[in-house]
Amino acid sequence: MTTKIWKRFKIEFSVYVGIGVAVSLVSAINVFYFQKLLDAFGQSMPILNLVIYGLTIIFVPIFSYLEQKPKMKLQSGIFFYLKEMALDKISRISYSEYLKIGSGSLLQKVEAGSSAGRNIHLNFYGRLFRELIPETFFNLFFIALIVITPRKTLYIVVLILKMKIHLDNV
Repeated sequence: MTTKIWKRFKIEFSVYVGIGVAVSLVSAINVFYFQKLLDAFGQSMPILNLVIYGLTIIFVPIFSYLEQKPKMKLQSGIFFYLKEMALDKISRISYSEYLKIGSGSLLQKVEAGSSAGRNIHLNFYGRLFRELIPETFFNLFFIALIVITPRKTLYIVVLILKMKIHLDNV
């Protein structure tokens, strides 16, 4: 079921996730350069840092605005696609079962199921792939740029290589 939905809305998902990743990256860059500006406060401020910080402030709302079209397409598209699939299945049940359940109850179940499916795919998977995972990686990367010096980087690389050699020998 999930793969059918993702194949059906491949372009919309790709654009939605891509713009979300771009928003996460620009937000992380924004915080990084804001920290650089705070560190340089009272000293000579590099103009490039100020320009990059200003551009990131501008790009975050622009990207957030641009992601609304694919988000709305996905919200309504997934909902109606799931509803269509459910109604297709309902069309195959016998008339006596249909009378037992009742049309109102059946329609409520279709609506609730379609809404739940949309929320799972858009609000869970969509948020996971476009916000949570990219923000985590970008924030860790920029924290590493602040904290890790070249000497520490060398120690980390040597430690990773030693661990790999050790794991290969086991």
